[in-house]
Amino acid sequence: MQNNNSMSYNEMIEYTTDGWEAITNKDIVNSGPILGYVPIECSRSGTLIWESTDTNLVVYATPHWEDDNIVPIEYVCGDDDDYQRYHQYELNRLSTKQEQLELYRNHIESCIVSAAVKQY
Repeated sequence: MQNNNSMSYNEMIEYTTDGWEAITNKDIVNSGPILGYVPIECSRSGTLIWESTDTNLVVYATPHWEDDNIVPIEYVCGDDDDYQRYHQYELNRLSTKQEQLELYRNHIESCIVSAAVKQY
């Protein structure tokens, strides 16, 4: 791990002492949109959000946000709605970064579809 004070926590956790590489916010942002939802990293908090200009649904899913190797997924539908916990899952330490990214994207797509159905 690099010793660089400008690195975010998400960037620092990318490499663990046993050599396992976890997905990072940068990997996710670079992976592109899902169903018209674009991943955006908040420059202040490091939170990863997925939003679309076509709907008021916003999905929050930042790896390692609450606990190492855990991805909590929540969503909100509009300004007056409360955050809804969709679910959370643990990153598999035996999987590659590409496998982790594919699983992450599958979870996001499922959340978007599920929340959209509830919204209407």
